Amino acid sequence: MSNLIRDLRFAARSFLRSPRFTVPAVLALALGIGATSAIFSVVRGVVLRPLPYSEPDRIVVVWESNARRNRNVIASGNWVEWRARNRSFSHLGMAGSWRLIFLLDGRPEEVVGMFASSDIFPALGVQPALGRAYGPSEDEEGHDRVIIVSHNFWRTRLGARADAIGTTITTNGIPRTLVGVMPPDFTLLGERADFLIPYGWTMEGLRSAPGRGFSYGLARLRDGISLEQASSDMKTIAAQLETEFPRRNARWSVTLVPVHEQMVDQIRPALRVLAGAVLLVLLVSCVNAANLAGARCRTSA
Repeated sequence: MSNLIRDLRFAARSFLRSPRFTVPAVLALALGIGATSAIFSVVRGVVLRPLPYSEPDRIVVVWESNARRNRNVIASGNWVEWRARNRSFSHLGMAGSWRLIFLLDGRPEEVVGMFASSDIFPALGVQPALGRAYGPSEDEEGHDRVIIVSHNFWRTRLGARADAIGTTITTNGIPRTLVGVMPPDFTLLGERADFLIPYGWTMEGLRSAPGRGFSYGLARLRDGISLEQASSDMKTIAAQLETEFPRRNARWSVTLVPVHEQMVDQIRPALRVLAGAVLLVLLVSCVNAANLAGARCRTSA
């Protein structure tokens, strides 16, 4: 302790003797260290923070893949077949980004959200903080006039009213009953989603839909099933579908990605750019501090 106190006194005396050197050097190093701390905070918040799902290590994102694209949106018809044939998932849902025009306080407003099958709630192990999730019967056409909103939307646009559950929200001219509000920390693979609504198609309608739309799969592995086993199972099913539906599935297979890896990969390019910029700032700060020290030594000499 006595050595520390002596060093602090020496540093204070040095600062008072040459503030024109000390202040710029401290500011340069503070800038570099502050920027480094900021990027660490971002990495910690995004990469190291636990995901807001139950047992996230059991959750995988399901993509279709071919020789050119390893993570491609899926055909809804294939999703229907996957649900019926797979032996690896306890739940397999489907979700995709969407925009709707909400009528709020008598004014139209575009809101960003998602179509999502009811399976995503048990697949992610997440339930609304207020109200309830919609069920399989509400996935179907004619029973799909329900909506779930984000906690932020409920707080900022609906006044955080508990009695908002059961009220009607009009989207694209369609009245929907508000049945739930998601937890504050909920995101769907890190994407902004101020609402969740069912697809509103029958299974037959989804099965016969042409092409590939805008959705991906979300699945929870059964107990005792590894990622490798599930991947093998799904690739076998993909090969069957390629034979049975060649026009839709020629040279297409399936890729399973752990949910944490998927979320990190989405921001990895931005993190690399940010990390490179911070390292450059830290390097410039150190060089500036070294130049100031060199100038001080030459002046003293």
